[in-house]
Amino acid sequence: MSIGLRLTFNAALALVLACSRSPHDEYVDPVPAPRYTPFDLHRGHYQAGFEVSAFQPCGSSEVWWLEPGEAEPWEELERRARRVLGGSWVMDRGAAVYVEFQGDTTASGHHGHMGGYDREVTLRSLELVRKLRPSDCARTRSPDSDLSRPPQN
Repeated sequence: MSIGLRLTFNAALALVLACSRSPHDEYVDPVPAPRYTPFDLHRGHYQAGFEVSAFQPCGSSEVWWLEPGEAEPWEELERRARRVLGGSWVMDRGAAVYVEFQGDTTASGHHGHMGGYDREVTLRSLELVRKLRPSDCARTRSPDSDLSRPPQN
């Protein structure tokens, strides 16, 4: 092997070794994972429909995508909402209920259908479902607002 070829090979090897990372280097994920809060109690207004699962927490202007967790609490939510509102409430535009439930919440971002919701909350256990009342919580939208149309950023 000639000296020129040996020098080229050694230079290439040194470059590869200099650019490689040590297994002891700290890895930093460029996109942090969403942070969940375990089983927080949430209360507010919930509306469901075609590609809509809108939950607005009391005292907030945000609208969150409500995601089913286990089948049992989700089925209980549907059953109790039908009983409270009568009949098939899911597809009725504007039919909302007051809910209290425990769930896990993501960080702010683009969640739910078409990324149109501020956060996602996963239903873990259901506490209360009833008709809306003016005394539910401080309304941050007008009483006739449609939660199926979340604010666009």
